[in-house]
Amino acid sequence: MKSVYSFCRNKKGMTLIEILVSLTVLMICASVIIFYVPLFKTDTLTSRQEIQLFFQQLKDDVDHAYTVERSKNEIVIKEKDNYFQYVKSGKNIVRRKNGSGHEIVLQNINGFSAQVTPYGANVHVTDSNDVKWSGVLGIRPAFKGGNVE
Repeated sequence: MKSVYSFCRNKKGMTLIEILVSLTVLMICASVIIFYVPLFKTDTLTSRQEIQLFFQQLKDDVDHAYTVERSKNEIVIKEKDNYFQYVKSGKNIVRRKNGSGHEIVLQNINGFSAQVTPYGANVHVTDSNDVKWSGVLGIRPAFKGGNVE
C-alpha cells in the first residue's frame, strides 16, 4: 500500500502521450455528440401546435362573422364593423385586419386553400412535409347580416 501511495505522490504531471490520448478521446466524444444532437440547426418544420393555433385563431375570427369569402390564396372574414384577410404570402400565411397590418400567423407552408360553403368555409393547409391539414369554419346564423338577435 505504501509503495502505491508513494508512486502516485511522486508523479508531477501528465506526459505528452497521455495528454494527446485524452484530447483524442475528448474530440471523438464531442464530434459524436454534435453529430447526433444538432445544436445550431434551425427548425424549418411547421409544428402540429402552430397549425392547431392557426386554425383556432381562424375560428375565433369567424365567431362574430356573418360572411366568409374566398379569392385566390385569400380568405376574407367579414364582421359587422371589421374584416380579416388571411393571405398566402410566399411560404407564410399573413393576417390583416381591415386591410392593414402584416401579422404572420403560420410559417413554412406549401399550400393554402379554402372552399366557401353555406355555413362558412373548409380551409386546407399543406405544411413543409406535404402533410395536409383541414379545418371547418362555421358562421353563426344569429350574426347573419351583422344583426345580433
